[in-house]
Amino acid sequence: MLLARISGQREQVAGLVSALETPLQVADRAWVALRFLGRHALLAAGVAGIMLARRRGAKVVLKGAWGMWKAYRLFKGATRQH
Repeated sequence: MLLARISGQREQVAGLVSALETPLQVADRAWVALRFLGRHALLAAGVAGIMLARRRGAKVVLKGAWGMWKAYRLFKGATRQH
């Protein structure tokens, strides 16, 4: 009887884990992206600046650069490994 109960619980846990697999993968990819931005912020800022310059002009790029600097500081603090 105990073995049957254990088997049923094992199936329940397997069902719960499979339901959480996709959300956990999305969260893992988001964390990897945050870490990448923290480690390669200058590259991300450069790409964003080029994209902005092509669409909106230099004034917007300078304004965006200030925002990217703030975002860099935020991401750098969030991804700092202790």
